[in-house]
Amino acid sequence: MPLTTIPPVLREKLGEEATTALVGLINEATHAQHADTISLAEEKFEHRVTEAESKFERRMAELEVKLEKRLMEVETRLDKRLTDEVAKLSIQIAEAKAELMKWMFIFTIGQTGVLIGILFAFLRR
Repeated sequence: MPLTTIPPVLREKLGEEATTALVGLINEATHAQHADTISLAEEKFEHRVTEAESKFERRMAELEVKLEKRLMEVETRLDKRLTDEVAKLSIQIAEAKAELMKWMFIFTIGQTGVLIGILFAFLRR
């Protein structure tokens, strides 16, 4: 924001050249101060952004660790449950197999008895 007005009293005391030089000096100082202010604000902003980024990364790492831990717990529970269910299923299959073998044995004995009875009936005549 350049300086545009100098009071007439000061202009008369300094003269035209000195007034122009003073205005230039004030404008340069203003520009330099403005540039310094912007530079400082940029540095603070970059520092805050870097700080926020590092906090965000730490938080994400913490969440990742928690998530991995929780996934491992779920995986362990599912693995245990699956193992239990497979064991139950194996027992049921073994029981069904034993039951089938029992009935096959009973059927075979019955068929053998009937066959022997028929053979005796034909051989006696």
